[in-house]
Amino acid sequence: MNILQAVILGIVQGLTEFIPVSSSAHLVLVPHFLGWSSPPVIFGIVLHIGTLSAILIFFWKDILQLAISNKRYAFLIILACIPTVIMAIAFKRFFESLFENPLGVSILLLVTGFLLWIAPRKPHNAQLKTVSYTDALWIGFAQGCAIAPGISRSGTTIVTGLFRGLDGEEAVRFSFLLSIPAILGALIFKIKDFQLQSSLINQATTYWVGGFAAAISGYFAIKVVFKSIKTGKFKYFAYYCCALGIVGILNVCLR
Repeated sequence: MNILQAVILGIVQGLTEFIPVSSSAHLVLVPHFLGWSSPPVIFGIVLHIGTLSAILIFFWKDILQLAISNKRYAFLIILACIPTVIMAIAFKRFFESLFENPLGVSILLLVTGFLLWIAPRKPHNAQLKTVSYTDALWIGFAQGCAIAPGISRSGTTIVTGLFRGLDGEEAVRFSFLLSIPAILGALIFKIKDFQLQSSLINQATTYWVGGFAAAISGYFAIKVVFKSIKTGKFKYFAYYCCALGIVGILNVCLR
């Protein structure tokens, strides 16, 4: 892997980790489209560190409140992780098999596009409901489904929050704060499968350049999602998911 490839994949990871278009789908399809080999496990770990850094920086005030005073909200995030963990364990082999299946990923992108399209279109300030325990469990279930590449984690959790009656910005905030343990969980799984190789030393600079690109683009992506919710343009991401899904299906079928 060269630096240009690392930067491209880092930007892709950072943008799509938070913009509701499925980062895992892009990390499967982009190398597939460009004829690149799959990135090594260590590079995936560095990219996750980059996106985690972006969200910790963006939400540092909220995270501080969770640690000091807002214990109920912190519990809701923990509660939402339960169905996600159960699904990750129960369907581990199925989810892993999809990472080698560009056609399946492309079809699931169409599913994401459909979910974004049918999301409630009420103004973001029309709903004032706060997150309940039931909301947290439903959002956690949605996050569990999004382990499958092609199903957007941010998209499904935000849409689920909207259907549960949450204010748009609150749905986005809860989704992104919930991504912190989700990203940490992904890191743990990747580290578990990681084996130290000479490429770690030889390409350390290349990997960390990619991680930095993921952090910068991730911070920008969070702002984009908040703005799209405020302006009522969140559903526009549905067009992109459907277009990419169709391109992916055609690419696989015509090869």
